[in-house]
Amino acid sequence: MHIQEGIETLMTGQDLSRKEISSVMNQILTGSASEAQIRAFLVSLSFKGESVDEVIGSAQVMRILLSLIHI
Repeated sequence: MHIQEGIETLMTGQDLSRKEISSVMNQILTGSASEAQIRAFLVSLSFKGESVDEVIGSAQVMRILLSLIHI
């Protein structure tokens, strides 16, 4: 799912599946989405309210993309 499709889905009040939110979060965290798209996505998600699947899918992508820092 492209981030713009995610924004449109959220604006209609529908939840994103884990697969959909994972795709959008991957675009955000890898720099594929513009700042304006990120803002619109986060505002839309905030207004709708996060579902359990959206939180889990987002967390999974963040865990996959995290960079370990060895001290």
